[in-house]
Amino acid sequence: MPADERVTQSTCSGRIQPISAPQPMPELPQRIWADEDWKRIQLGYAYSGTRTDGYVPTKGFVAHPKTFLHPEFRPQVPLPTLDKVNCDEVPFASTYESVGLPASAGGVNPAGTAGGGECIQTVAAKADDGAEHLLDDTRYDAPTFSEKCGRSSMSGFVNQGAMSKYGNEFLPQMRIIDGDEYAVDAGQLWFRGCDIGGLNLICEMKKP
Repeated sequence: MPADERVTQSTCSGRIQPISAPQPMPELPQRIWADEDWKRIQLGYAYSGTRTDGYVPTKGFVAHPKTFLHPEFRPQVPLPTLDKVNCDEVPFASTYESVGLPASAGGVNPAGTAGGGECIQTVAAKADDGAEHLLDDTRYDAPTFSEKCGRSSMSGFVNQGAMSKYGNEFLPQMRIIDGDEYAVDAGQLWFRGCDIGGLNLICEMKKP
């Protein structure tokens, strides 16, 4: 929907139902919305910025329109779920190395003020030949390869399906408990032929 169109009941997806049993508030809120506040609220979550070149100045995650979705990987559950874009990250969100875990909670690799915007930004996109490639998300600043994390716009079915074995199989089978150390083999041998010194970084995975 256009960014300047108000959100109404007819424009919302899904079924909207009124509050069945409204209750009086014990204390009225002190904040009074200004006219400009109401105008922004009525726009819902539509992007209301002025940029049209796709660049993401706030560094927040924005789903990439070229993300390769995989409806064929839908979990075998009796739900009419659709594949949606996920914000995938590495290191895993459930680890102490995750940039989303603050130092106050034990995080050893917390992000700075830009949060996930400090990571290398990629998109899992479909190429002309039908193959899937992890490409630089050019809407963000170019990578410096000194980043301590990666963030990618990718298929939710792929993301959640890949990580389901991490929580459902790996952790219990290896008897991993909070604080235990383990290593992740990122498959460096598959990328031995990559030249990271050039202006353009193009890598081909080759099984050793």
